[in-house]
Amino acid sequence: MTGWLRRLPLVYKMMLSAGALILISNFFGLFVAVRMTANSMRKKNLGQLQEQLAIILSTVTSSIDDTTNLMLDLTAASSIKSFANDDAEFQNHYLETVNGANDRLRQLLRSNAAIDYVAVIRIHDDQHLYVGENILNKELFSVYQENYKTAQNFVKQGILSNLLAGWHEIPMLNLYCTIYDKYSPVQKPVAFLMVGMNTKKMQYFIADNEAGSNIRLLNSEGDIIVSKNLQEIGKKAENYERFQGDSGELDEAENMIAYRKNSGQQWVADASIPKDMLFADVYRLIQAMFASILCFMIGTLVICSLMCRRIYRPIAELREAMGEISKGNYRVKVRTFEDPDLKQLSEGFSQMAGSIENTLDLVRSKEQEKMEILLNALQSQIRPHFLYNTLECIHWQALLEKAPGTSKMVLTLSKYYSLCLSKGKDIISLGQELEHIKSYMALQNMRFDNIAAVNYHVSDSLYGLEIPKITLQPLVENALYHGIKAEAGRTGTVDITGDVSDGKLILTVSDDGVGMEEEAIAYLNRTINELVNDGSYGIKNVHKRLALRYGNGYGLHYEGNEDGGICVYVTLPARILQNSKGE
Repeated sequence: MTGWLRRLPLVYKMMLSAGALILISNFFGLFVAVRMTANSMRKKNLGQLQEQLAIILSTVTSSIDDTTNLMLDLTAASSIKSFANDDAEFQNHYLETVNGANDRLRQLLRSNAAIDYVAVIRIHDDQHLYVGENILNKELFSVYQENYKTAQNFVKQGILSNLLAGWHEIPMLNLYCTIYDKYSPVQKPVAFLMVGMNTKKMQYFIADNEAGSNIRLLNSEGDIIVSKNLQEIGKKAENYERFQGDSGELDEAENMIAYRKNSGQQWVADASIPKDMLFADVYRLIQAMFASILCFMIGTLVICSLMCRRIYRPIAELREAMGEISKGNYRVKVRTFEDPDLKQLSEGFSQMAGSIENTLDLVRSKEQEKMEILLNALQSQIRPHFLYNTLECIHWQALLEKAPGTSKMVLTLSKYYSLCLSKGKDIISLGQELEHIKSYMALQNMRFDNIAAVNYHVSDSLYGLEIPKITLQPLVENALYHGIKAEAGRTGTVDITGDVSDGKLILTVSDDGVGMEEEAIAYLNRTINELVNDGSYGIKNVHKRLALRYGNGYGLHYEGNEDGGICVYVTLPARILQNSKGE
């Protein structure tokens, strides 16, 4: 998956990165905007729905209150009371009383378009007065009696309500008002006034519904009184038990349900609105925002593409120039760009190419010098061979002339030069280096009449370790000439020790000569890396050779010793010389 991405040119990677960044940022912004807008519109729509429910409840409560007030007034009418009590006045003026009572019932019937019938029914003899659309028969009368007895919902003081279903084409909401015996000292029911409200005609309460939701009217028992779906009138509302408080909302899988109760909590209005309808404005907004963002993204990608190509063009030129350099053409040049950063980059690139060319010229020059030095070194090795062979001839001639002292000196000198030559090797064993010191000191003692003794404190087990040749001889020579021989007639001792610690070979050359001041010792240690001909060139040469060959941490270090002389510490890596026999 990532292989093809790595192989893409840089310009396409830049375009992809810019496009991905724009896409992520835009979709994140769209998500946040849609989320906030959806919440805002949800609250707004549900708030409007709650306001509509409040208006419906207010209308329902006002309408039913008006009807119940008329019912209470009607029960106080003399004609209604005479009929209900079946008293002498009713018997004496039967026709007049019945006509008067029916007129009052018709007035109540015409007061509300939802009222289907109004009746006064006596309890003790089943006599009744009835006006309305439905025909009252004896069987239905008994149903009304039972419905009246089970009515529990107090709509208003003295008014009961109950839902009657199954006996009419449309379930009826019956309101009942008890009529008491006017002659009894206690409240004795003798009749009841009944008003039947057609639940289908009560649809006008919820007809003005702009929200497109299914609004229903329930009583305090959760019975559905009014609904556009006539099949569910008279049934229990499925979510009624979850209606907590005076108002609220329920979040269902596909619908949002809002509900509100009136102040007496005798009537409840609820509304079920599909979520796709509730968020229809949100969906339209999303479509508009998506179209806008899509156009913006296309325009931005086009601009980014042009900018990326403009940025990448100088980089491509630099890449081509680098390709020329990889082929060995260090004289390649790139044009100077107008952009400050690219200008600095192009100028720096040209300078780098020029520096590389100059460096290569210098390296070629150094290689030429190195070759010349190597040829000179090979040529110089011829001269020690000639000198060594000549000394051998002098040695044998001295023996023939019976001059043993001369023969011994010449033989020692011959051995010294033989060790210096070391068959052309730069690295020898420690044992060979010590033999070199012994030959050197033998010559010096012959020359200066045993001026110094050398004590060797080096274990035989260290003789096979490697050491650059002529490392210790300059130090011994320095101890002899600047330490012991510094005073006329003085003799002394040089001690050479060797030890291995932490993988390092530590050699010391210590003398009991005149020594040096502390300031001089400090100056020598501080300037030991500087190859300046200040009288200490030989030891600085030794230190430089060790440092160049083995790195930092290896070389010479000077200190004063207890005998008043100088002690030189030589630090080398403890390596066994390859093909060494420990000589």
